[in-house]
Amino acid sequence: MLRPFPLLVVLTGCGVAAGPAASDDTVARPGPDLDTEVGDTPADTRPTGSPDTAAPDTDPLRAPAQLVVGPEVVCAQPQARAERPFDPWTPEGAFAAQDVDTAARPLFSGGGVAVADLDGDGDLDLFRTSARAGFAWFDLGTDPPADRTAELPDLPSGTAGVVAVDVEGDGDLDLHVTAFGAPDRLYRNDGGTFVDVAVALGLAGPADGLSLGAAWADADGDGDLDAFVGAYGPLGPPFDATADGEPSHLYLQQADGTFTDAVADLPADHPLRVAFTYQGAFVELDGDPTPELYAVNDFGPIHPSVAWDLVDGQPVARPASGLESALAGMGLGLGDLGRDGVEDLVVPAVQQVGVYVSLRSGFFESAAILGVRVPSGGARELAWGAELADLDSDGDLDLLVPFGQLHESGGIFANAPRQPDALWVQHEGFFTDAAEAWGLDHRGIGRGVVVVDLDGDGWLDLVQQDLVGPTRVQRARCGAAAWLGVRPRQAGANPFAVGTRVVVVDGEDRWLRTVRAGGTSYASAGPPEVVVGLGDRDAVERVEIHWPDGTMDAFDDVPTRRWLEVRR
Repeated sequence: MLRPFPLLVVLTGCGVAAGPAASDDTVARPGPDLDTEVGDTPADTRPTGSPDTAAPDTDPLRAPAQLVVGPEVVCAQPQARAERPFDPWTPEGAFAAQDVDTAARPLFSGGGVAVADLDGDGDLDLFRTSARAGFAWFDLGTDPPADRTAELPDLPSGTAGVVAVDVEGDGDLDLHVTAFGAPDRLYRNDGGTFVDVAVALGLAGPADGLSLGAAWADADGDGDLDAFVGAYGPLGPPFDATADGEPSHLYLQQADGTFTDAVADLPADHPLRVAFTYQGAFVELDGDPTPELYAVNDFGPIHPSVAWDLVDGQPVARPASGLESALAGMGLGLGDLGRDGVEDLVVPAVQQVGVYVSLRSGFFESAAILGVRVPSGGARELAWGAELADLDSDGDLDLLVPFGQLHESGGIFANAPRQPDALWVQHEGFFTDAAEAWGLDHRGIGRGVVVVDLDGDGWLDLVQQDLVGPTRVQRARCGAAAWLGVRPRQAGANPFAVGTRVVVVDGEDRWLRTVRAGGTSYASAGPPEVVVGLGDRDAVERVEIHWPDGTMDAFDDVPTRRWLEVRR
């Protein structure tokens, strides 16, 4: 177990100054086979003290933000990473015996997985969906993980996606669970007691809805969080791709905490009402504080994946920009590959992975040029979740994509049901498939993936959902490279600061990360924090926090290999 390390450093706009010692209310994350240390003390300290020193205020009409810097986290055995970058974590007990029905034909349900600290104890929790019964909550703060599923109300069979998000702004993460063939659930967290309030709040959707991926952000600029839920369509038989899918949902939160569905008032033939949508995300494309909506659709030639401007929360057709994807898209990855301050998009699809890179004139589909290829007739056929993340902390984003057939007995494609996952590692703008070399080419029926630092060592671990096996955890071996972890927090209706854009600046280099609540991968979600790989830098010139309301705080001369918490 990791022990709290009571040291704080408080950054001001002019540099680094020693701060007060932390109280006992520090945040520590456990991890199996600990290999990080601070001096002689293992460290994953995420302080929650309240320093008096403030950062420079970029908006004189509001109080300045404060930055708390945790202790340096030193990798004890960086040379071990060269031998093998990841170790599979296979604890015994309930985690190994997850209820997975291999006889089910789940298709799309059962593909989502989420990682977040639901109970506020500082340890991360894991939530997995299931094609039938078997939605599970595992506490990763114990080894082996404790099964806490019984603490949740009964869940429907056919759960599809899951996001941990603070819907009402009380500081507790709630649990939003989408269902395929049943109403969605919103389990409100009342200090550790969970109550389903989806119907009362207007978030349940149809009684036999076909919901898949969900995403949360402030879509209408009023300060509280709204939600997009992608919905698929009837499966037949007979199945007809030219038929209308089920309407997706754009739930806008009202002043009383209930939600209205902006899609419900759209014309009957509107794309958000008739497309077969797997996943949607709120993504900033034009530089204003209000995000745009990108919906990933199946049957791209009929229902292309497109971006929508949100004007007062209402979707408005966005001028053609090169993001109109005709792929049979299934998931979504987001990240600033070109480091131009605009996130690029990855659309995993049938027999292809599309990479849409931002240019001055719009977006350009450049997967083949970058080296992201899915050979025709190869072992890989259906790509699902995708994540852009820096898995080797060299400063470049890498691309992880799970593959797998529709179900265990196969599907409409000739290749094997269990297909190897792909990992494309970036070096100087080009990608090389390194899944086999890194031991990440698992053959399964892959769906969602969460890239997250489980143990606080600054190196990103992998949590992957498989339709016919237990959720897989691959724990990264730490290395010598530098990194920063950032957790923005604020008062008000969005305390976990979902939608915050963290920009790290060092000389000519800039790195962008966004704090999200769902929206990427496939029906999956991570915690409200970001990790930035920084190569060999011991400090960076500046860290900028671009808050969801459009204001910004900046902190200079920030040391690396630490966790930061920004509060306002």
